[in-house]
Amino acid sequence: MRSLSDVLTRYDRLVEVGVGDRTGLAAALADAGHEVVIVDITPPAPPPGVRAVRDDVVARAESVERARRDGRPPDFGPYAGADAVYARRLPPELQRPALRGLSTAPIEPKEKTLLARTRQWRMRNLAIPDAVVLDIDGVLVDVADSYRRAIVETVVREHGLAADLARATVQPLKNAGGFNNDWVVTDAIALYTLARDRGYDTVPEAFADDVARAGGGLTGVRAVLADAVGTKVEADWDPDRLRAVFQSLYLGSERYREFEGGDPPLDASGYIEDEPALIDAETVAALRELADLAALTGRPAQEAEVALSRVGLGDLPPERRVTMDGDLPGKPDPAGLVALAERLDARSVLFAGDTLDDVRTAVAAGETDSTRTYRGVGVLTGGLTGESGRTKYKDAGAWRVVESVNDLPGLVERTTNTNA
Repeated sequence: MRSLSDVLTRYDRLVEVGVGDRTGLAAALADAGHEVVIVDITPPAPPPGVRAVRDDVVARAESVERARRDGRPPDFGPYAGADAVYARRLPPELQRPALRGLSTAPIEPKEKTLLARTRQWRMRNLAIPDAVVLDIDGVLVDVADSYRRAIVETVVREHGLAADLARATVQPLKNAGGFNNDWVVTDAIALYTLARDRGYDTVPEAFADDVARAGGGLTGVRAVLADAVGTKVEADWDPDRLRAVFQSLYLGSERYREFEGGDPPLDASGYIEDEPALIDAETVAALRELADLAALTGRPAQEAEVALSRVGLGDLPPERRVTMDGDLPGKPDPAGLVALAERLDARSVLFAGDTLDDVRTAVAAGETDSTRTYRGVGVLTGGLTGESGRTKYKDAGAWRVVESVNDLPGLVERTTNTNA
């Protein structure tokens, strides 16, 4: 493995933070012709060719955060304009402030900021998540008796499919990919029902496998069923009607009028009122301390607001939310996750979701945006559960799989302490 000094020789202007009395590396770099600044709350006498600056990294990080909240340009002090910022044996209590306060500094040229240890250097700011992005459904709130119930009951009401069969079709389609939007799941099961009326007798799991091979999503469904029974299967498919019924069941009459701007096709109390929180208040508080939080969801903005407010995250500003009705494509397209990372100036992003498409989103973001690290975490409180769920998540590229969103603070802290 290359030493830290071998890596740093690539850069011209270098800043070492938390230098203490260990000035040997800085002296060697200066002797090799690099411009070197050493920074500490009580800096030592600098070696020849090295400039020493007094700076408190915790106070600097707090100042940067305040400036960003107030809309002012942050003052990065001695770190601004460096080609690389590095540290050796930085105390654990200073690592988080250093990463949050320095990783957003304007590095010229645009190289990755380095925070390292002597024995085994790594790009710690790319390993430690400084942004945690959360899916909503199945992660923050339980939607088994709301969204999923609305899918099943809409198809039962409109097309007479047996409830057990409709219910058994939901998760296989979710696993097939391209079904982040539950209106699309409803359309897919409605088309499946209409095809069954025309003699299509494939079981839900095999149907979903065929859809996955055809590219997933509603496009895949239509292609599979067109091959099986012809395109006339769509003659009795009314997606507008299905959406209206779904929204009536899910929102209830009062919220339907508020959110949809008209009268619902049927009266209902609204399953949205029965979405238990899956995340504890203590978890919300811990995550706020550990990282910047954001939400990436297939919900419309108003429905996302209901859920976020229910779990104590209603104060997330609009720029920290990506919802269905924005101008970004839905999961598993990585655009929404990359946009949140850019808005947060994050160098390492952890995205927790309850579907394979959530994990695929994180994987695709890493392939699209090489300047950051993206890690997908599968949560076993949605449709995927148990060992089979763990296996599916891992096969999709999940970095970790957790039983509950309440396991995330410990996961982030372990990453910070172990650089895993």
